[in-house]
Amino acid sequence: MSVASAGDARRPLRSATGRTVALSLVGIVGVGLAVAWAAAAVLRPADDPLAAIDHTLVEVVRGEVGSAIHLNTFAAWEPVLIASNRAEGIVTEVHIPPGAEVRQGDLLYEVNERPVTIAEGSVPAYRDVTSGMKGSDVRQLQQLLSDLGW
Repeated sequence: MSVASAGDARRPLRSATGRTVALSLVGIVGVGLAVAWAAAAVLRPADDPLAAIDHTLVEVVRGEVGSAIHLNTFAAWEPVLIASNRAEGIVTEVHIPPGAEVRQGDLLYEVNERPVTIAEGSVPAYRDVTSGMKGSDVRQLQQLLSDLGW
C-alpha cells in the first residue's frame, strides 16, 4: 500500500473548491442576465400604435348598423299656472281628449252642465259678470265674444 504525500491530499480539495467557485460564478452571471432582461422588458417604453399602421382596411357590406343606450333619467321643473278654474261643482262632461291642443274660445268641459271655455286675457276673471256691469274684465270678455263672432 502506498502512502499519499501531502501534495496529493490537497489536489482533490482544490478541484472541489474550484468547481464550487466556477458554478457560483455561472449562477451569479445567469441571475444577473435574467435581472437585466426583466428590467429591460419592464422599463422599455411601449411601441407607438399609430406609428406601426398608416392605414386601416375594412370590408363594407350592405346591411344595417345600430346601437342602443339605456339611461335612467330624472327631470323636474316648477309648475307654471297657465289657467285657473273658478267653476264649482261636478264635472259632468269632457269635450276634449287628453293632450289635445286648445285655443281661445274652445269648449273644454262642463261643470254642473254649464260649459267652461278658454278665455285668454291680461285681466283675471275675478267676478261673475252680469248684464249692465262695467270694468276692464267686462271689456275683455266683450272683446273675446266679438272675436268669436258673437
